[in-house]
Amino acid sequence: SFGGYYDPINVIRFITTGHYEYRGEKGFLKPEPYGKFVFFMNNVDYVQNERDRELLREIFKQEETKKGDDLLPLIGRLTPSGRYLYELLTNDDPHRVNELVKKIDPQVQDYLKRLALEPLLPKIEAYLLIGHGSTDPLIPYTESLRLADAARDQGRVHLVILRLFSHVDPARQSFPLKEFLTVYLPSMGKFYYLIYDLLGQQR
Repeated sequence: SFGGYYDPINVIRFITTGHYEYRGEKGFLKPEPYGKFVFFMNNVDYVQNERDRELLREIFKQEETKKGDDLLPLIGRLTPSGRYLYELLTNDDPHRVNELVKKIDPQVQDYLKRLALEPLLPKIEAYLLIGHGSTDPLIPYTESLRLADAARDQGRVHLVILRLFSHVDPARQSFPLKEFLTVYLPSMGKFYYLIYDLLGQQR
């Protein structure tokens, strides 16, 4: 797994509010609008009410094209579960996420439950290679920590958290030599060792 997730609810919390927390690791990254768009596009078809599906598509289309100055008429036509889904994706309070998820369309809730890896990981006996970028703007690196902790055999897990990779292509940037030597170079070493381990498992 590289940049993977453990629980989609944690991913929703991160892409909407920017907050992540697990095992003493907590922080905030400014949410990327692209993350919300990806989540919406992957889940809107699971909304049962056809009118809600069309209204939500139009609402997010207007927001994406910066034409969403007055969305209240469209939002007002949503069913209660449709409004809660819209509220979930525009919410910025990490403590409200679980409450809002319980109120969205039951079919979407069921889909999110099926995406969760919690019930599957204890059954996996394979050697696990897990990598994640610490500045990933779509899935927080703490999800990979959860994946590693949930493994059946902790002795068969290779986990690395890197400062080099994210789901969104990074802009070219320069950085001080000290940062290169103390941050990027060690991360590159961890990454190459992860690849070496991966190739070794195929022998």
